[in-house]
Amino acid sequence: MKNLHPDTKARLRVDHFRAVLVALDFTPTPVYLTDTPYDIEYGGNVYLATGQLLKVGALAQTMDIRVASTNIEFDAVDPSLVAILRNVSQNNRAVKMSVAILNADYSIAGEPIAMQSMVIDGAPKITDDPKKGVAKIQQKISSAFANWSQKAGRRTTPASQQRFFPNDTGFDFSATTDKEIKWGRK
Repeated sequence: MKNLHPDTKARLRVDHFRAVLVALDFTPTPVYLTDTPYDIEYGGNVYLATGQLLKVGALAQTMDIRVASTNIEFDAVDPSLVAILRNVSQNNRAVKMSVAILNADYSIAGEPIAMQSMVIDGAPKITDDPKKGVAKIQQKISSAFANWSQKAGRRTTPASQQRFFPNDTGFDFSATTDKEIKWGRK
C-alpha cells in the first residue's frame, strides 16, 4: 500500500480534479507534459499543458515484479516533439508518470502519486494524415524490468556511455580501435 501525503489523502475524500504528469528524460532536453488545460509546476519543473499528451495506456500495479508495456500517445502537430524523437534515439530513456490530486485552486494537494517508472522501448510510430486531420506519435514504453534477461553492463557505444554520463565522449572512437580492451577485474 502506498503512503500518501496527508493533504493528498484529505483531498481524495472530497470532490477533486486530477492531473497526469509525465516526465520524459529525453536527450538533449527533458520534456514535462500534463493532460490539464494549464501548466503545473512541481519539483522545480513546469509540466506543460500544450495538448501534446493525448493518451497514456492502461497501467496496472501489483506487488509482483513483472514486465509491463503500454503505449503513450502524443499530438504531432507541434514539430518540436517529432524532432526530438526523430533526430536522437531515445531508446531506454526514462519515463516517469504520476497522478496529481488537485485542490480547488488547481494547485497540487500534497505530493503527486507515483504511478510508474518506465523506459522508452523502440522507435516511435509517427502518423501524419492531413486528409483525416490526424498527426500523432505512438511510443511504446516498458517497465524497467523489460530487459531483465539482457546481459548486464555497458556497450562500447557513445549512446550507452552518454546515458549515464551525458557529456562523456570516451567511446566516440571505440569502433576504430584495432585492439580488444578488457574492462573490470579478473
